[in-house]
Amino acid sequence: MQPYIVEDQYADPGLPADVWATFLAARFSKREELYESLSSHEKKIVKKELRRIRYLRGAHGAWRDGVSLKCKEELHRCEVGIARSSGYRRQELNRERLILKQIQQWSTQQYARLQRSISPESYIIGLDAADDTLDDNPTESNYGYNGWVITFRKGEGGVTLNHPLCHGRFRHQKISMQRLLYDPSQTPLKRSAERSQLRYFHLQANNMLAACHPGVHDRKAEGVGGHMQRRKRKF
Repeated sequence: MQPYIVEDQYADPGLPADVWATFLAARFSKREELYESLSSHEKKIVKKELRRIRYLRGAHGAWRDGVSLKCKEELHRCEVGIARSSGYRRQELNRERLILKQIQQWSTQQYARLQRSISPESYIIGLDAADDTLDDNPTESNYGYNGWVITFRKGEGGVTLNHPLCHGRFRHQKISMQRLLYDPSQTPLKRSAERSQLRYFHLQANNMLAACHPGVHDRKAEGVGGHMQRRKRKF
């Protein structure tokens, strides 16, 4: 059985800004070769993020089973659409059908063997060993969340912050929320002796309750919005 054969629909015009994004952007069949070309520190970052994904997938249950059950229905819908469409829309649906056909193979022994042969566990030594200097604490509710770091220096504009807890390059540097907020010895939130530098930390904290459940807490949301508008007028 061949690895995933569906070509990418969109080409990313920009190169990934960090090693983890580079690893994710690579095909599964190409990741082993890429991993072997990385530096020791870059390999640690990749292993840390793979452990994070594995933990979060486990916390969300057997998601593959749900996708497989839905696949038959989606495949029928797709084939009906192909019969009724033409031109670019038909090309899109043909591509979607290829993906669904691939998903249909998930439950087969042949696909299971393929997955094992290209899985990170087959070529990354020490993947199961957590690194206390990098890994988050999975017992905390903010496990796996990253914040973004943007740094500016007078006379230079945007620069990459050289810090052991920050990964990637300007303007897409990331840092673990746990490390940023609860690592008092190393957090870049500490006052810097470099007075010509400005650091901006972006922590994603959107409350999606109203978006997921329309009508819920509408009055509360309106009250908050009105309060914010009044504060804006004061300033």
